[in-house]
Amino acid sequence: MTAAEPACSTLPLAPGPSLSTGEVAVACGVTTRTVLRWLHTGLLPSLRLANGHHRIPAPAVHRLLQRQGRPLPETAHTLVGVLVVDPCPDSAARTAERIRAAHPAPRVEVVHDAFGVGAELMRWTPRLMVFDPGTPGLDVLQLLRFLQDQPRLRATGLVLSAPSLDRQLRRHLFELGVHSAVPHPVLPRHVEALAARWLRD
Repeated sequence: MTAAEPACSTLPLAPGPSLSTGEVAVACGVTTRTVLRWLHTGLLPSLRLANGHHRIPAPAVHRLLQRQGRPLPETAHTLVGVLVVDPCPDSAARTAERIRAAHPAPRVEVVHDAFGVGAELMRWTPRLMVFDPGTPGLDVLQLLRFLQDQPRLRATGLVLSAPSLDRQLRRHLFELGVHSAVPHPVLPRHVEALAARWLRD
């Protein structure tokens, strides 16, 4: 530990975004134990909360990675790529392949349940999310409200992928922020249209 890098218990939380130890571990590709070691040896500053958990300023994580010569993770606030939410692994894989073929640059992640959606949305901000409302554990109305309540996620394009949908429910979902709907499984022509609208810079 150097004088410029005080131990975690002595530093106030800097203004701006802060991360949990788990979020730092995921972003840096290390274990939570490694992050805790960084905190206790003074490599990272943090604020220790009353419940014993740490909040780590995001800029401090970037500085540490730069000092170590490690690549910086994508910022969670940068719109990148596509999140495909589909309970069927085969149709999810086909959708992801079609997105990559239509626009090879973006990051494409696939999840099959509501837990996966939450975990991905904590790590990064997709430019486009194609989701099946029948995904296990996924409360679509709650998801749409959550996305609208999070400033960094408001610009994410939301595309509903469903075999059929009641007209009234469909209208309600569009009022809550869904941008468009495509059939399930997603066909190549729909992927091309989505890529043209959401993924072109």
